[in-house]
Amino acid sequence: MALAGNLDRRETTLRDRVAGVDWVLPFLVLVIACFGFAVLFSAAEGRAAPSARPQAIRFAVFAAFMLGIALVDLRFWLRWAYAFYGAALVLLVAVEAAGSVGMGARRWIALGPVTLQPSEVMKIALTLALARYFHRLGVDEAGRLWALAPPLAMAA
Repeated sequence: MALAGNLDRRETTLRDRVAGVDWVLPFLVLVIACFGFAVLFSAAEGRAAPSARPQAIRFAVFAAFMLGIALVDLRFWLRWAYAFYGAALVLLVAVEAAGSVGMGARRWIALGPVTLQPSEVMKIALTLALARYFHRLGVDEAGRLWALAPPLAMAA
């Protein structure tokens, strides 16, 4: 069974993928971010150094990361959704075993030079896993009560 049976089977070029992006949402995110930069700049009495510049750099890096992820073929995300979910689940267990306390709760795990909050990773992984699960279901199966057991178990 193909993972994305109803998706177009032809290979798409990078140009096709870039043209297929709905640019309204990234533009709105950019506008909101610029408003945030202006507020940080104003709060620092017209200086970019304490907070506005680092925030703008982080935004640029992660906006590029976001656009890169958006250009990846949907079949890749469907194929690896359960593996991402499993990895996120392992990270959640690891944070309980070896996580560090931050702001009064054990929610961070150190992975080399980066600290990670596995619950944030799980939000994305759970969404991908649920999307794959419901993509696989037929119309008749999706309406049955038993079909909700695996998604509820994943969310629990």
